[in-house]
Amino acid sequence: MKIQRIEIHNFRGFKHFACDLTNPCLIAGNQGSGKTSLMEALAIAAGSLFLGFSDIPCPILSFIDPWGYKGLSLQLISSAIAGWGCDCIFFFNYNRVNPALPNPRVEKHINDLFGKDQADLLREQVVNLPPDERESRIVQAIGDTLKKAGGSYFQDFCFKNEDKDRTSHYLIFVSKNDRGHKIMRDIMARYSSTMIQGVPSFKYDEKPVQLSILDS
Repeated sequence: MKIQRIEIHNFRGFKHFACDLTNPCLIAGNQGSGKTSLMEALAIAAGSLFLGFSDIPCPILSFIDPWGYKGLSLQLISSAIAGWGCDCIFFFNYNRVNPALPNPRVEKHINDLFGKDQADLLREQVVNLPPDERESRIVQAIGDTLKKAGGSYFQDFCFKNEDKDRTSHYLIFVSKNDRGHKIMRDIMARYSSTMIQGVPSFKYDEKPVQLSILDS
């Protein structure tokens, strides 16, 4: 699927807007010029297209790579896996989502991603948690949310910053099918940076990891 033209009518700050898209396409503008609204419109349009596939017996693997986290929503992901045999991989920008949780200016975007009830609960649960526990709880929350939305199988793969011992982002796979989940889990396991007693870390870290002789 390739989007060649955008037309927006009466959405956010746009009354009437239309433009042809080049390949590649760069969206740039001053703060408040409507970049985020444009991305939200594209996300809603993409969700509508996914919903159109829900009754077609054709498996589709969707990859959703949002600009930061704005435009990534539970509705969009649910739409992507609605059809028969349909799976989804999406970019979960933990480095941006984590500080955005308590920020009232982006509350709507976080609510769209986790669902309002789950987001409100998560904001309470992560207060004063150590960084590792906070990260674990946030990832668990997105998994719980996806399962409630119909994604029975969930697998995350963590990417660490090269120069810092912190998480940059995750690739998250969600599916309704055990077979699809097993295939993706095996792929992610092979690309894990470490394997401890036969158990993959499901993490990619370019820094060398010192293992004991018992872990090899």
